[in-house]
Amino acid sequence: VVGSAAVQGYSKRELPRGGGVIRMIYMAAFAMEEGLSLMDALNNTPLPWWRSANEKQWQATNSSHIFYNDVDASLAEVCEAQLDLQAKGSFESKQTYAAWKHIDSTYIVCSRDNAIPKQAQEAMANQPGGRFTIEYLDAGHSPFLSMLHQTVKTIRETVGEPM
Repeated sequence: VVGSAAVQGYSKRELPRGGGVIRMIYMAAFAMEEGLSLMDALNNTPLPWWRSANEKQWQATNSSHIFYNDVDASLAEVCEAQLDLQAKGSFESKQTYAAWKHIDSTYIVCSRDNAIPKQAQEAMANQPGGRFTIEYLDAGHSPFLSMLHQTVKTIRETVGEPM
């Protein structure tokens, strides 16, 4: 959500002197329509693995199963220990710019993701007005940990780099 909003005005065709964003890559991520928040999309119902830590922050529960289900157990344990609380505002803030409507985008669907189910990822990648191509990784929510080389290969191919 934040990445989409951050590139507004920075697409390659919007910058007359060259440079600019040539492609967006969403990987097991939220591709939200303008004016919607993640909580709107969830009918203001927190996911079952969220716990309210306080008035302003969420805490993930069962995070090893949700985020690291296909990651080596010792690495998952290290990553889980480093997780911090998440600001509720990031779930409540409305999307201000849907980059995927304006910039060619790739959605990398992670088929074994326990945080964002495959069907939800596919639905976001197939929204009307989207400029998505879809790639698949047989991975959980953190393919950059569980299948690093395949993730890098997919990203490099997506941006047109020879392998």
